[in-house]
Amino acid sequence: HSGVQEAGVWALVNLAANAENQVRTAQVGGIEAVTWAMRRHEVHSGVQEAGCRALVNLAGIAADKEKVAEVDAIWAVVGALRRHEGHSG
Repeated sequence: HSGVQEAGVWALVNLAANAENQVRTAQVGGIEAVTWAMRRHEVHSGVQEAGCRALVNLAGIAADKEKVAEVDAIWAVVGALRRHEGHSG
């Protein structure tokens, strides 16, 4: 359900607002979970927005930047930009 995914990703946005939680979130698969949600719910703008914000937070430290690239999260962000170019949210 896209609403559950959106809420979960927003939770990760908030949890990954500091460096310690960024590391923990990455360690338990948070980057993969965000990327999966973005791919699974490509047309849902709320999931895409939350996913982009979560990845901004999770890419905030060097180790997580590598992880973001490894799981193709960059492609998920590029896809969101292309599919939702007219979305003002």
